[in-house]
Amino acid sequence: MKIIQKIGKNKYKARVSLGYAKDALTGKLLQKKKQITFKATSDLEAEIYVAKYIDKNRTELKGLKIIGTMSQLIDAYYADHPRLKAKTLCTDRYYKDIIIKAFGNMELKKITSEDIRDFLTELKNRYDYADGTLHSFFKNLNKYLNYAVEQEWLGKNPMSKLKESIGSSPNYKKRHINEQDFKSVVKLMMSSPNKRPFTHELKTQLLLMLDGCLRNAELYGLTWTKINLQEKYMLVRNTAVTLTAKEAKKQNVENHKLDTVKTDGSERKLPLSAITVRYLEEYKESCEKYLQKHNLDNKEQIVFFQHRNNKGNDQVKFAYGSGFRQNVDNICSKYNHEHLSPHDFRRMGYTFRLNESIPKVCCDYLLGHNPDNCTDVYIMSMYKLAKDHHVVWEEFLMKLLA
Repeated sequence: MKIIQKIGKNKYKARVSLGYAKDALTGKLLQKKKQITFKATSDLEAEIYVAKYIDKNRTELKGLKIIGTMSQLIDAYYADHPRLKAKTLCTDRYYKDIIIKAFGNMELKKITSEDIRDFLTELKNRYDYADGTLHSFFKNLNKYLNYAVEQEWLGKNPMSKLKESIGSSPNYKKRHINEQDFKSVVKLMMSSPNKRPFTHELKTQLLLMLDGCLRNAELYGLTWTKINLQEKYMLVRNTAVTLTAKEAKKQNVENHKLDTVKTDGSERKLPLSAITVRYLEEYKESCEKYLQKHNLDNKEQIVFFQHRNNKGNDQVKFAYGSGFRQNVDNICSKYNHEHLSPHDFRRMGYTFRLNESIPKVCCDYLLGHNPDNCTDVYIMSMYKLAKDHHVVWEEFLMKLLA
């Protein structure tokens, strides 16, 4: 296993697997990993350097065939990836369980491309899975078998022959969002009546989504400790995840909880428009009145929390992440507009900025995507760049809401 990343001019870092070694106490085989930093003048030279490093430093146990079945392979994969998000593990478990039922006791070497094609075909014909779900089964199977090849437990991934198979591509239809329709929905949302018990909840969510190009989970993961209303900025550091009751019990956690953001680059500091700050202030005031009236506590300083089923519970809980989506669906249905997802607000916030000639590198930063070939030092200055161009966005936003 090797992951190579360019981190500066002629500078690279790589995370490599150096095989397996026996634990002196337990006798178990443990994978040896190392992160290295080195200089190279090109990507090819970096690949060659890492290959030589692995060849020189790997243990004699590398390539030992300790994994025989699909079930053992899947266990080894997740043991080797302990930092996967709770939500990812929850989603993967659904596909993993079905894959294990089909292939769990089969020897890896005996699994053929025909076996996998038959499995995907049965899922489609017998259980009528959608193309997107079939693609998820395909991707999960592929990542397990690729991992087996990387660890030299399998000579070749049998799925390499299935490029045109069922599930090999999601077959999603590309959907064009009409800008005028989108603007119309935004105005309808801003003119919608307030719903008790909070003032401007939907409008505040809308403005945060547009201002910050947030992911839906990032919106519901916001806390007041990460929002500075005086300096007009917010810090995106967490996402809110919803686990099934079974998964929450297994991990011994609440089914709604905070998790880290999707990627390291997703941690970012974002400027806020004056109108967003004003709506946040009014919304916060209504939340404080609600908490006081019902004798509830908000120790975690949750921005969007549940306002039902709080009886007998002194601590409020994170709101379900479907709230914003449901409100948008209701408005689109009522006024016969094309369906919009929460992610569409993120996309359109990005598109509108590009249309206003805000630099792409700045727009990528707002999305939480690290611009290509940017060093960590440059990334640190991106907030200043975003803030400098925020005045252009703010002028456009006021026109959009007018």
